[in-house]
Amino acid sequence: MTGAMREFVEAIVLALVVFFVIQLSIQNFKVEGSSMDPTLHEGQFLLVNKVVYAQLDMERLSRLIPFWDADEEGKRYLFHPPKRGEVIVFRFPLDTSRDFVKRVIAVPGETIEIRAGVVYING
Repeated sequence: MTGAMREFVEAIVLALVVFFVIQLSIQNFKVEGSSMDPTLHEGQFLLVNKVVYAQLDMERLSRLIPFWDADEEGKRYLFHPPKRGEVIVFRFPLDTSRDFVKRVIAVPGETIEIRAGVVYING
């Protein structure tokens, strides 16, 4: 009987670990509005990878690991920063209870200009 109980406890612990990993790394969002047409439509749901844009605080890491030398950058992306063309989800700055689903059209350092309804990046 103890072997069966041990397997049961192991299965429960494994299920909890998998549940928490999924909860921390993936989230679903609903598209509201028509700003993402024709790619995404009102009411569609997205599964979003929350880990891909995770950032490491290099200064804090250098304090925890004695031989780690922090460079000039305070934070660094774990995988990569947002790239042009990617769909991202972010909190609306004026009301953090709302999430926005948008496409990245430019990255830091680029200039955006809209003339006659056409978006120009860096001229």
